[in-house]
Amino acid sequence: MLVVDPANPHRYVAMNGVVESVSEAGSMPHMDRLSQRYLRVGEYPWAAPGERRLIFRIRPTRVLSDAGDVELPAPQL
Repeated sequence: MLVVDPANPHRYVAMNGVVESVSEAGSMPHMDRLSQRYLRVGEYPWAAPGERRLIFRIRPTRVLSDAGDVELPAPQL
């Protein structure tokens, strides 16, 4: 898994790991909780009928990160 800061592409965190479990149980309530947290809505708004969601539990084996401490030009807006 890799997460890059959209404001600074040199700042990131990356994780390698082993998938310990995969489950469909509780995946839609989990999406609703994430939607409440990040979208400020009660339910996940883009769910489609018949759509399947999975929850992967991953045991990290390696984590890398970089603070992105480089001189960046001002963004062109």
